[in-house]
Amino acid sequence: MSTAQIHEPYRDQYILVPMPKGRVSAQADEIDKGWSSRVVHLKGNARVRIYTSTKDPHGVMVLRADEVDLNESTGDISPRGNVRLTIEERK
Repeated sequence: MSTAQIHEPYRDQYILVPMPKGRVSAQADEIDKGWSSRVVHLKGNARVRIYTSTKDPHGVMVLRADEVDLNESTGDISPRGNVRLTIEERK
């Protein structure tokens, strides 16, 4: 008998995601991370702030998209739909 894992997505949430070469903070209408998966799914007004491991104090990359998948193991960031990348001043 197999047991299916059921998890509820977080709504209107913020999450810090450790990545291999830095870290990201993410916001979205829904954030879904399965307990067995290393992929975080962001849905609806997804915004990812990308902080690299370099010492550049000037800015942080901000990725906006309809949906984004963040792979904690590989560091891959996969945006979908209405994608925009900007640089904001680091605070």
